[in-house]
Amino acid sequence: MGMPPNIFRGSFDGEVLTLACKDPQDHSRATFDLSQKGQYQFRMEVSPDGNQWFPFMEGQYALKI
Repeated sequence: MGMPPNIFRGSFDGEVLTLACKDPQDHSRATFDLSQKGQYQFRMEVSPDGNQWFPFMEGQYALKI
């Protein structure tokens, strides 16, 4: 869409992976909670200043066999 891709960087805290990105317009943060066997929870948050965060989307995903 004419904009460069956002690069997210982060690390694990136990079984929770948190990745963050700052671009010229705002801050974004993605969290993947892998602590439950066969499923994970995802949350994306945005912030205008990197201090006050607002939910953007959430999801729970499960492995079905």
